Amino acid sequence: MLNKIKKKFRNAIIAFSYGLKNTETDILGQKTTISEANVIDQKMQMNNLADALLNGVVTEEVKVLRDRTYLISDESKKYKVIIDTIGTTKAVKNMVKLNMPKIYTGDYNVEIVMDNNPIPSGVIDAFQSVGTHGIANIYPLKFTYEYIPKFKLEDYVRKFVVRSDSEGNIKLDLYVPKFTDSFERLEKLFDNELTKIASKTSKTFNIEFDFIDFVSDKAYGVDDLRKYKFKMVKFAEIFEFDGSTVLSYDVLSIGDNEKITEKYKNKKLRDNYENKTSRGTKLNLGNQESEKHNCEECGVEIKNDYDYRITKQTIGKGICQECLLKIDVKNI
Repeated sequence: MLNKIKKKFRNAIIAFSYGLKNTETDILGQKTTISEANVIDQKMQMNNLADALLNGVVTEEVKVLRDRTYLISDESKKYKVIIDTIGTTKAVKNMVKLNMPKIYTGDYNVEIVMDNNPIPSGVIDAFQSVGTHGIANIYPLKFTYEYIPKFKLEDYVRKFVVRSDSEGNIKLDLYVPKFTDSFERLEKLFDNELTKIASKTSKTFNIEFDFIDFVSDKAYGVDDLRKYKFKMVKFAEIFEFDGSTVLSYDVLSIGDNEKITEKYKNKKLRDNYENKTSRGTKLNLGNQESEKHNCEECGVEIKNDYDYRITKQTIGKGICQECLLKIDVKNI
């Protein structure tokens, strides 16, 4: 059963890699010369890549695939895909300017607008939740509190906005929907708490926090995958806007807001894209020279890289031609 799952996962990885290659050709223009030898080489390299991913080995090919995925993801946001009547796709430059969502701005400039929708859970989380009360929601916004809060703000906030003025002052606005018609007890309690705070009959400590951090994803105003962290200075005000209750805070920015994928950049890969370098007759994901291999039976050096890799993929170990003749492949 486990081997079947691994095989399906390996095939999915290979299919993803080929799909990534086609997308890269459309958007970034880096192409590969197609030949029979090239096709064989692609399949072997994709299998090697799949094996490395399955076993958690960070090879050069894995590093390049990771950077290539991030690069194509960033570039694809600048394009839109057109599909004609016969199913042919074409990527064209998207010149449409993204409109700012309907939010309160005041006298500040809007820096970031982002939804706080639940992040889809992975397969492991789904398995771990079996027999329990279900999968706990994980949100882009992560709050840090001094004490255990009565209400976890991440469960109620649906959108957040970062605003700043010319003097460097920063406002963080949390948009909360009206829960008056909700059937959830905690949502109704939270809605009542906000009503009391707005009428100044209750203190604000139940909606305060120490820090808030998030990684930008499909946000207005900033690139994806930038890490942000803010420290709350004080609660500023509560008001209503466009059907939502807005909790506004004065905050300080912490950190340099670096894009988290910067450390994974592969210089050689980026240079090849910049120069639109063809990969030639081989799809070499790692842009590396052929490694030296020794026969796993007799130890002699195998000069032909193809011999080693083909036997490695087909019978599970890389051996020389002489040892191959001595082995009964059917019994392996």
